Amino acid sequence: MEVRIEIDGETALRLRPNVRAWPEGEAIEAGPAIHELSCGLDAATPRSRMVAWLEHLVPENGHRERFKAIAAKRMARVGAPGHVANVGHELWGNSDREFTGKVDVVATDAEGNLVEWSEEEGYEAVSNDLVGVLLAAAGRQAEQGRMPPEAEVSLRDHGLSGMRGKVCLRWSERGRTWLAPKGKALSTHILKNESDREWLPAEAGIESFCQRALALAGIDANDTRARVYNGIETVVSRRSDRMEQGEGKPVERIHQEEWSQAIGLFPYEKYIDDRPDTEWPSLFRLLQRHGQDPEREQYKLAKAIAGIVLSGNADVHRRNIGLQHVRGREGRQCVLAPLYDCSSIEGTQWTGTKRMQIPVGGAIEFDEVTDEHWRRLANAAGADAGMVMDAVRESAEKLPDAMAQAAERVRIGDEVRQPKTRDTRIETIREHTERRCREILRRLGPRPEKRQSRTQTAGADRRRHRG
Repeated sequence: MEVRIEIDGETALRLRPNVRAWPEGEAIEAGPAIHELSCGLDAATPRSRMVAWLEHLVPENGHRERFKAIAAKRMARVGAPGHVANVGHELWGNSDREFTGKVDVVATDAEGNLVEWSEEEGYEAVSNDLVGVLLAAAGRQAEQGRMPPEAEVSLRDHGLSGMRGKVCLRWSERGRTWLAPKGKALSTHILKNESDREWLPAEAGIESFCQRALALAGIDANDTRARVYNGIETVVSRRSDRMEQGEGKPVERIHQEEWSQAIGLFPYEKYIDDRPDTEWPSLFRLLQRHGQDPEREQYKLAKAIAGIVLSGNADVHRRNIGLQHVRGREGRQCVLAPLYDCSSIEGTQWTGTKRMQIPVGGAIEFDEVTDEHWRRLANAAGADAGMVMDAVRESAEKLPDAMAQAAERVRIGDEVRQPKTRDTRIETIREHTERRCREILRRLGPRPEKRQSRTQTAGADRRRHRG
């Protein structure tokens, strides 16, 4: 048995799993395309970091049990031991799945023959009622690790981060309907089940609001909407690693990895809080080394961090910050991927008590971040402090008006079960955000005249890149 992880048809990693548990049971080596796979991997990378990167390709919630069950069944079909011991077995058995970015998984049997599991590629139209069934099933499987019988049809398994149940579909604008991919056909959207969390009321509507507000403030953020399917509040998010080419044409893939992958963390370490080398400065340094335009990408990152802090986002971790790979003059480079999964803790039972997951200049409380903490962050990252201050100032200047516009748009365009609860939370988020914006702008003072042109140039560039 062998598993090849490929990028654009070239081998990046090669695994030879056996029935013993990792690490002894999993031989892994770099392929010629290793540099195409990640900013943080090369031929000299320790084996444990390569496996950590691969662990991100399998689900971190109960969907993983489904991955293991499929792998065991298929291993038995070709006469291999049915004991699934490591990520190599899971990927081998699920090589027909749609993985993130441009990753392809190719499996061979014990004789070296290519294993093809997939049915013919294509799409199957699914009704809104069936979308609700799939979301309900995905939610139960994510929590309990088992697949309800009613979801056996049409539900694809995907390697997706996060603990919430998710379904990946493609939207047909012409047919005004969702399409379920078959074989290796690609999806364009992630639908996340956001029901049944009393401690985060109307959360789908809040995530839609926050994503829209960030985008309106000039911070690159995924297009996100709130919808209701069979009573299930749903976050509908356009995938940033997929690009539509037009109705009836194939979906194009953009290679993307998570920040945690690039710095060698395992998925369960996304909330790690005792490793300063995994905090925001590490992401600045990645962009300094690998960014297509390092100054522009650092400016975008500083704006994004400011938006996260000012809006009270307590759940930004290393798995929901991404890096998109692009072709540059010096080969493969990267740009900061659009933000996704952004919300706010304000208006919940944790208002004023929950801290940031990743500190800013040593500060961990939202309301304690001052201009001095932003300077400390810049110094620790080796970034230009004036550039970081300009980015923070821009986000603080734009966010209040952006939130006012976003609030109006979600009231008109979103579907939620508790619109009054959503609107109450939005007003609370706006109050806290406006207060923080006023305070940081007071501390920063007026924008230095000499920096205006650079700020406007860097802040206006929000082009989409293809890998």
